[in-house]
Amino acid sequence: MPANEVLRHLEDTPITPEFLKADNNSEEAKELSSAWKENHNRGSLWGIVTCGDARIITPCPDNIISVRSIATAGTKDKEIFGSEHVQFTVVMSHVDGDTIKKGEKPKGCGGLGAKEEALNGNHENRVEGIQYYIDKNIEHPDPVIQALITAREIRNSTRKPALAVIQNHRTGKIFPFAVFLHGYQTVASELDILNLEKEYDPSKIYANEIPTLPTDAIPDIFSGFLETNVLQVDELLRKYPNLTEIQRVQNPEMVVVSSKLPSVRVRYPKTTNYPGRIFKLFLSREKEKTTRKIDITPVAQNEIMNQIQYPLGYAVKNYGQPNQPFSRTKRVLIETSDIGVSKKLATELAEKEWMKEWLVLPDHRIIVAQNIEGVSNIIDYFDPANPKS
Repeated sequence: MPANEVLRHLEDTPITPEFLKADNNSEEAKELSSAWKENHNRGSLWGIVTCGDARIITPCPDNIISVRSIATAGTKDKEIFGSEHVQFTVVMSHVDGDTIKKGEKPKGCGGLGAKEEALNGNHENRVEGIQYYIDKNIEHPDPVIQALITAREIRNSTRKPALAVIQNHRTGKIFPFAVFLHGYQTVASELDILNLEKEYDPSKIYANEIPTLPTDAIPDIFSGFLETNVLQVDELLRKYPNLTEIQRVQNPEMVVVSSKLPSVRVRYPKTTNYPGRIFKLFLSREKEKTTRKIDITPVAQNEIMNQIQYPLGYAVKNYGQPNQPFSRTKRVLIETSDIGVSKKLATELAEKEWMKEWLVLPDHRIIVAQNIEGVSNIIDYFDPANPKS
């Protein structure tokens, strides 16, 4: 089916609780979930740390844990990435391929763009919301430096291999530029790792467009991930010949906030099949030492609330303008292992002034879900007027 026909089909089949539940109960979802559990038990999972941007393309949903946040600035939890179930971590920044030029920093990540504006003094100081999150969590507005800092930090805390890459989100192509192993690191020749932050010079970093490590400088442990990306890019371009146009503007139908580590594509494969349909944010959680029950701390709750303002603020601003970012974002899915926790988060979210502006728009709804071991046994619309129902 041509991409434009697929898009029309998606618009004619809006995301509903019934749609999501049927998707989660499909044979495809069951097979992916089973394969993910096998890879988990074998200790062969790949950790992926990347942006929540709907245009990001990650490979092998049944082989990854997915931690996504605004501008790749989310949790670097040692318990997640240092787990015996994870082989290595890939930290992936992203850019718009049309902005890649020699000697210039490419653009494309909205969070990094906002960080750059903040450093230039183009906003007021905030105590909450997306600008506060950006000020507090994003280290640097350059995608190379931001990914490099995060990858190095994860390697240092976990003592496991980490790879820093940039993705051209228009095609999905990945450019690996730094490797961090225990007691060892190598970076692309364009990067001076000692002076990168002190003497920032994009003309050197991007002297050859995107800094890239030669294949023989990348350890074999990462070969499966990189080879899968090549195959995925080829398949997507075959399936969607106008992929680069589809990915020009970020305009997802739904924002997913989930505490689940497996990719959302494992639980809802049909919903997430079309490129750019879902914007994803990972909800940080902790395990109680005795019961091992998952808990969402107040800090994690505030952090996710601040991030959600980014897509939904644009959704309100651009409503009714079909070619503008987030103009068709009509659903928010909040998914945890406890429906009570999901509803609590939805209640807190619905009280935000900017969220109230989103909720009054036609057919804009919050969906809450309880997902246990990959099975969404409760999925329903959330009613802000009757949050306990």
